[in-house]
Amino acid sequence: MKYCAELVKEMADWVAENGLEEYGGATVTSFCEHFGIARDTFYKWSQKPTFQTALRDARKRWNDNAATNLRASLYKCATGYEVKETRTEYVPAEKGEPSIKKSITFKRYVQPNPDTARYLLQVMKPDEWVVHSDGQGNDASRFEELLMRAPIDE
Repeated sequence: MKYCAELVKEMADWVAENGLEEYGGATVTSFCEHFGIARDTFYKWSQKPTFQTALRDARKRWNDNAATNLRASLYKCATGYEVKETRTEYVPAEKGEPSIKKSITFKRYVQPNPDTARYLLQVMKPDEWVVHSDGQGNDASRFEELLMRAPIDE
């Protein structure tokens, strides 16, 4: 395969979608297999400034996208969410595959996770939610303080 601008763009787009050796991204081996090049070729091309820049920018795009998806997942975990589930009962068949007797689809609610909520608040608003010591070696946070002051419905 011959090195050219079109190929570098195609490779960069692939890295932006699949990552490359960071935080769960694709391996150099899978990258090379996908493009039909040897690892030596990859490392040789990695010395070229245009290839370095294209891969660096592509990795940043992948990283930004992964961070966005992780934030969304953490938010869902912190606030709770619904998930659709399907339960299927099968009847054994005398010959071949079993057949479906009954299939039920329902929604299940996943409860909010307060630890995840606290973590997100500490990251997003550290001035308000930072963990601090009470002077006696006990850690407390704004979260616990607010919980303690919250009125209790009786």
